[in-house]
Amino acid sequence: MCKSRATGDLNSDLILKSGLATGDRNSDLIKQVVPWRSKHRGVADRSREQNLKESRLPSFTQAEKKLIKGTADFLGSNFYSAGYETDEPQPPANPPNYYNDKATKGLTDPDWLGSGSSWLSVTPFGIRKMMNWFKTNYNNVSVYITENGVSDRNGTLHDWHRVHFYRLYISEVLKAIQLDGCNVKGYTAWSLMDNLEWNTGYDEKFGMHYLNFSDPTRARVAKASAVWYRTLIADGG
Repeated sequence: MCKSRATGDLNSDLILKSGLATGDRNSDLIKQVVPWRSKHRGVADRSREQNLKESRLPSFTQAEKKLIKGTADFLGSNFYSAGYETDEPQPPANPPNYYNDKATKGLTDPDWLGSGSSWLSVTPFGIRKMMNWFKTNYNNVSVYITENGVSDRNGTLHDWHRVHFYRLYISEVLKAIQLDGCNVKGYTAWSLMDNLEWNTGYDEKFGMHYLNFSDPTRARVAKASAVWYRTLIADGG
């Protein structure tokens, strides 16, 4: 008999109050959030400010809320990077989008290591804090990290920067489990091979395998990160 399990998959953002303007880079963590689709509170207010007759998100009756409350078996979290936010609203957009809904401006610390994506800084501390946020705010729900990885633009086979990224992030996940008691059940690296990224096409490469898109056979070659990751799994972490 097959038993299915239900969940929601979130692109998880860890947002820090910016101390960059004052030079205070040790600002304490102020708030950690996941996208609006995981917490509806606030969107209705934003919709009213935009002179809409009703919220752009669906409304639930009390009976519907009761019906679905606590029914997810686990939470899937895509996590890449932490970032700062300042109280600088984004210009209006038509139609409204995620970025001006936040009513803040995103920044990164110039001391953070970057990547092939403008939005992705190497911030391993963030994934541990994110898992602890789920633990505190969602009754230590079972969490599967469904995406975690780093991009480049040259597709090098000697991707030691990617090995470094995974070593740091997986170490923080292990700390979240063993030291903090977070209920993390699984981890999935992004990604197995270079692929089409929705917003940037083939320019940003996340893969642990190089994929030759000009070859009709789409030949694949393992990068250094694939060898390292295979060894990590074979040795049990």
